[in-house]
Amino acid sequence: MVLVVTAVPSAWGLETALRTAFFPADFEELRMLLSASMTTVARAMLVLTAALLAPSYFLMRRLARARLRALPALRPELRASARVLAFLGASSLLQLPGVVVTFSFMFGAALRPVAASVGLGTAGLLVLAALTLRDAAREGAHEPPKNP
Repeated sequence: MVLVVTAVPSAWGLETALRTAFFPADFEELRMLLSASMTTVARAMLVLTAALLAPSYFLMRRLARARLRALPALRPELRASARVLAFLGASSLLQLPGVVVTFSFMFGAALRPVAASVGLGTAGLLVLAALTLRDAAREGAHEPPKNP
């Protein structure tokens, strides 16, 4: 789960480091030319990230319910895994704007909307991960004792 939550901020940092180290100076001119349009994209991604917080939560719940219903009754040990898989599926919804905003920064978007979008998406993923871990722990608590 840590990799999922930190994927976008890590990609943003890696992109910035690689661009700074390896891209030619002319690329900075291109970034300056595209700055206004890329900042607009970054602001749109911030709005989209905020708009996707609740749908991501509800998608995760829906996926978890569907996976839990599909489990065989005699395999309760799979219930926690079903919740983690639901988190992985729903988390991609919040990561999509983060990927786009990372590319917009590479092409000149202003720092503030990019940082806000990455921060909000990461915070949303942290909440989803915490809820998943809480629910998975509850599922684990109801497991029947195993025979030696």
